[in-house]
Amino acid sequence: MKLTGKTALITGGGTGIGRGAALALAREGAKVAVMGRRPDPLEETVELIKLNGGAAIACPGDVTIRADLERTCALLENEWGRLDVLINNAGTVIFKPFLETTMKEFDHVFRVDLRSVFETTQLVVPLMMKNGGGSIVNISSILGVLGSKDATAYCAMKGGVVNLTRALA
Repeated sequence: MKLTGKTALITGGGTGIGRGAALALAREGAKVAVMGRRPDPLEETVELIKLNGGAAIACPGDVTIRADLERTCALLENEWGRLDVLINNAGTVIFKPFLETTMKEFDHVFRVDLRSVFETTQLVVPLMMKNGGGSIVNISSILGVLGSKDATAYCAMKGGVVNLTRALA
């Protein structure tokens, strides 16, 4: 088990790619915290991990709300005293042509898809550094590189995630 003794946080960890990542990390021995807005899918992910002998906790919260991110970081520090892996997976998309996308929609996609990656990473790095560092995986999309006329806000944010990742590396 490659990740025995390690801990991980996955945003958007209740379903889809986030759930898959949580299960994979747990199979490798990591203790896993899953964060997301909907408690039921988070609890399902935690139960799947525990049924297979892993350790996991649910961290209900919204990645666009700093207090929720801070509460999750405090829970990780209190529960496990460390964080070794962060997977910034939470995301949203609006499929609309550029001229039909409202600024309210644009701001929502910005807050979920890009700002939360920046803020979550800023908040967890000090916890990672206490134990010598860690690994950060930012989930983007091919649309962050290629673009699409019907998802301009999403493309802009995922392109931002690509370059944020490069800058952090």
